[in-house]
Amino acid sequence: MAFVITDKCLMCGSCAEQCPAEAIELVDEHYLINPDKCLSCGSCAAQCPAEAIAKAEAEEYVAEGVEELAAEAEEAAAEAEPCYKIDYEKCLSCGGCAEQCPAEAIAMDEESRYFINPEKCLRCGGCAEQCPAEAISMC
Repeated sequence: MAFVITDKCLMCGSCAEQCPAEAIELVDEHYLINPDKCLSCGSCAAQCPAEAIAKAEAEEYVAEGVEELAAEAEEAAAEAEPCYKIDYEKCLSCGGCAEQCPAEAIAMDEESRYFINPEKCLRCGGCAEQCPAEAISMC
């Protein structure tokens, strides 16, 4: 499910800078989230100092006339192959990737190694950006 920017927006632009999919655009002096590009990772909402970004409900998509685009984006994300992996030789086991992950897709296995659950992964890339050892890369 994509996100929407509410009228609490301060127009600071921090959400657009944070978005890994470049789904946030300035249109007619308002920031808007393109649901066709949105990965639903939540990094924009986490970055917003005004808490002006919320998960969009189906009714909001209907109101904006883009319900079909949002459904297509969600379907494409669900069908996508896992696209991030952890290089265990580089991994420092610091846990920064797991703490940053909005989907809680990164956990530790029985050998005390972090792994990415492809069924939960939103493919936002935040884990790779967070990793100080550059141990996370695209498959």
